[in-house]
Amino acid sequence: MVTEGLGRLMEPDTTHVHVTISEAAEEGCLAFFESIGFRRKAVEPNRYRRGVDEFIYSCPAGELAGVLRDNLSRGVERTLFGTMPKTLPQENTLLMSLRPEFAELMLRHRKTVEFRRKFSTKHVGARVIFYVTHPVRQFLFMATIANVDHRPKKQLWTTHRAEGGVSKELFDHYFSGMENGYAIRLDNLQPIPNQLYLRDAQRVCPALRPPQSFQALEPQSPLLRALDLPVNV
Repeated sequence: MVTEGLGRLMEPDTTHVHVTISEAAEEGCLAFFESIGFRRKAVEPNRYRRGVDEFIYSCPAGELAGVLRDNLSRGVERTLFGTMPKTLPQENTLLMSLRPEFAELMLRHRKTVEFRRKFSTKHVGARVIFYVTHPVRQFLFMATIANVDHRPKKQLWTTHRAEGGVSKELFDHYFSGMENGYAIRLDNLQPIPNQLYLRDAQRVCPALRPPQSFQALEPQSPLLRALDLPVNV
């Protein structure tokens, strides 16, 4: 599998991982590498064949290691050659970090779409627990993923700018170096029963570290119990 191969390439002192991708590669190949954190750094025209460019992509080793450790990497590699990704059970629950200004817009129903550089369409129907970052540092609300739109970033902005709650300048900065991105449409927003602060949640789950972007939670995660949410048994 692609993610397993990438993991074997990484040594303890690796700082970046680089790949080259032909313009003639299978459809979906570029989108796959972008979905796990790679950014385009350069283009070599006519590298192996006249009229066909070679794209050079790079990813910080620490960021890639996090993706490889995450359960979300399982099944994603199947999309490299266009096959369907594995379907997760309906009780799939994600933990997602969110800046306070965006959390406020969501709570006021002025933001119903969340833009992300890395995600997967397989998470449609999943429950999302939102952790609001510094200075709030609290688990505040949850929502259901109604739809995931994966397409070139220019099309994402045209289609979802009214619901995205961000300026064009911020959108362009966030997606810098990316060709494609994700627009996550959220529904059924509701408060978490037990809105714990991070320090209190870590008393129950000492290993808890909020993700930089998002991560999958195990069906019987102690965090779900701490937040007084249903646990799948």
